[in-house]
Amino acid sequence: MVPPVIQQRIPLVNDQLLIDLVNGIHINQSLTRYRESRGFFGKLLDTLVGRTYEQDTLIAQNLTRGLEGLLSITNELVEKLEFAEYTLVTTQRSLLETRKDLVATQRSLLESREAINRNTQLLASLIQACDRKFQEQEKRIAILERRVAAREDFDRIFSLWRSGQSYDDLPWAVQIVFLAREIYNSSIAYLELEQQVTSYRDLLVNEILAHQRHYLPKHFFSTATLLEATWQATAPEDQALVHDILASCRYAEPYPLLHTLTTLYAQQQPAFFPQHAPYTLDAKEVIQRIVHETAAATLHSLKSLKPKEL
Repeated sequence: MVPPVIQQRIPLVNDQLLIDLVNGIHINQSLTRYRESRGFFGKLLDTLVGRTYEQDTLIAQNLTRGLEGLLSITNELVEKLEFAEYTLVTTQRSLLETRKDLVATQRSLLESREAINRNTQLLASLIQACDRKFQEQEKRIAILERRVAAREDFDRIFSLWRSGQSYDDLPWAVQIVFLAREIYNSSIAYLELEQQVTSYRDLLVNEILAHQRHYLPKHFFSTATLLEATWQATAPEDQALVHDILASCRYAEPYPLLHTLTTLYAQQQPAFFPQHAPYTLDAKEVIQRIVHETAAATLHSLKSLKPKEL
């Protein structure tokens, strides 16, 4: 048997074993055919001279060498098969470990995906909650800004009137009409329209009463008396201006006091006749009616506008 070291260094040794095996087979076949072809006397002669012994020895040697070659080839095949089996077992074990790793990795990926989905849903919920909070805060800020702007507009407009810088030298009823119209042409009208804050109506009435308490009539009067006093207190050069302003507001019959004042100034020379109607009006009621009618007319105009115009 050829040592493994020699087989690894000189692979041709295994080929030489096969050649020796084949040669031995051919020699044995030749010797066998030679023996069979000898006659009686030839075989007797071979026996006397000892040729049969030499041939038998040679055949035995050839057989021995052939068997050794077969043994070497068999051992080599066994070793290769054992190595192949070991390789297969090792490969199978590696494949099993790899499969386990793949299964663990797949499970880990699945868990990671589920965690990502949960985190994504949580993040989406947080985003929605934040959006709602931001919208609520924006609405609150808008409400506060509207209220602050309304208060600033009220203080600015009313302070100008109170100091005599606006609507001076006009009848008190006309002053109240113009003052209420200016206030409700500001952000106060939008505040009342959007947030239903009507407190500025009473505030305006109270501020007017507090400021004009020394100049307002102290007694009761009728509507006709109010109209006549208002007309007579209007300077001739202001009558056309008052008419143009009232006409531009287009106060209709749903606002009776404002409509009546507009009709009064539409006449160049209104005629007043003595009336004995009950004197049920006072300055506070007139101011309240003017303020509420002006607010209602302004809000009605705003509601009739298109959203893009608001």
